Amino acid sequence: MTTLTSMPPVVDHRSSVIILGSMPGRESLEKQQYYAKKQNSFWRIVHALFDAVPEDGYDARLAFVLGKGIALWDVLHECERTGSSDSSITNEAANDLGSFFRAHPGMGHVFFNGKKAARSFEKGVQLPPDVRARLRFTTLPSTSPANAGMRFDSKLAAWMAVREALDDERDPQSCGRGGEGFEHSSLRSTRLVR
Repeated sequence: MTTLTSMPPVVDHRSSVIILGSMPGRESLEKQQYYAKKQNSFWRIVHALFDAVPEDGYDARLAFVLGKGIALWDVLHECERTGSSDSSITNEAANDLGSFFRAHPGMGHVFFNGKKAARSFEKGVQLPPDVRARLRFTTLPSTSPANAGMRFDSKLAAWMAVREALDDERDPQSCGRGGEGFEHSSLRSTRLVR
């Protein structure tokens, strides 16, 4: 098993939602680029939310997500893993997400790219009550090629929750903040209370 360390977050003052993975895959860590594996559908999905096509350059892709108000990071700061499979992750240590959310008070919604990210968050992240109260949490289907059993269109339909959250953040009449539990968007959001 190899000990891995995550990459820094991609975030700026415009970010109102964050997409958290578990730990970047081997290719992403080697290139120091989120979702670098060509077979990962992340960039196609995120661009499709806005009727766009991913640009070739990584910097352009980052500018696109930041311009839409989307931040990227991972739940885990460090772990051991064989290959790139989430199922082989052990010895997890979470990123300091409590400090991250305090430093970014405009962040209102947390999306997990797959169930492993959500489970690692539940297991290893303790948020202060005031921070947790202002956040909503939604688990989305993984964009990983390991989740090949789910069609692209089905993943995209579930990921529309990101676009809806961004629209809600921009709408002052929106009321969808805070609370315990996670919403799971494999089909449509269903609230699960812990």
